[in-house]
Amino acid sequence: MSLSLAPFLASHISLSSNRSFLLSWDDDGNFVHNTNTHSLSFSNVVWMFTDANVYFVYEPFSLLFEALSHSLVGLDAPSVFLTNALLHSAVFLLAFALASALSSLSPSPLHSFYIFLSSAIFATHPLRAEVVAWLSCQPYLLASCFSLLSLLLYTPGLAPARSTLRSRLSLLFYALALLSKSAAVPVVA
Repeated sequence: MSLSLAPFLASHISLSSNRSFLLSWDDDGNFVHNTNTHSLSFSNVVWMFTDANVYFVYEPFSLLFEALSHSLVGLDAPSVFLTNALLHSAVFLLAFALASALSSLSPSPLHSFYIFLSSAIFATHPLRAEVVAWLSCQPYLLASCFSLLSLLLYTPGLAPARSTLRSRLSLLFYALALLSKSAAVPVVA
């Protein structure tokens, strides 16, 4: 898990003050000036599920997560970067768990090593730094977490008989992934 914090640590070094977002192309509009995500009031939650003008896409669960994050840790850059780093760590662990579960279908002595190595490369690869450093990429992290959870619950062979509960939970996590970022659509393919 410490490997997955490398992108966070690299981006954290460049912070000069609590509110200086590293890449502020749209972080100001999405985080700082978007007062609808500053609290979890009823009117703000209704706005999150009925308006698509912030991102020009429909991502209500991401907006809800932003409001929850803002309420719990505030809007200072280090806290938001830490939130993204923790989400990225969760994605790393879920990817490792899914790959491990899939490899258990045809076990080999070296599978665990290769699975850890590929997961560690994924977690620390420079292309993954963007989702941790760029605050507006938080929807991708949420969608990845929920997509991987959905796949873990759905994957055949993880349980002798797939239960109705597992199928329903898989569908729920897939719906949450879609409500976080539309990039999760291909998960069903």
